[in-house]
Amino acid sequence: MDPDSSLVMSDAISRLRLLEYRQENLREKLLIVNQNMLESHRKLLDEIRFLNAQFNEMKSTLSTLHDNVKLIIKDADTFARKDQLKVVEKYINLWSPLNFVTEDELNKAIKKGRNADRKKISKRKRKRS
Repeated sequence: MDPDSSLVMSDAISRLRLLEYRQENLREKLLIVNQNMLESHRKLLDEIRFLNAQFNEMKSTLSTLHDNVKLIIKDADTFARKDQLKVVEKYINLWSPLNFVTEDELNKAIKKGRNADRKKISKRKRKRS
């Protein structure tokens, strides 16, 4: 072999080794990038699942709240209106329930009346005799 051809061959072999080394480095970097992408993808999927679960829970809560508001509105139709309350207030003021007597007060008044009647009757009897 010719020294020039062995030099060319040696140069070609070293370039080939350098290219193989670079290719191996690129392959390792690509593997790391793929692993990182897979890990990021898994994290994103977990986050999406979590957000979907929260969304479904909020949706359910909102639906329950909506149903409760409907029930409140339905019940509100049975409430007394302002003008109806004014009429009731006028009747209460007319009756003056604070001036009513209790049962005990009434019984005491009846006993006093009876005692007073008895005294009058006994005075009349004394005058006649």
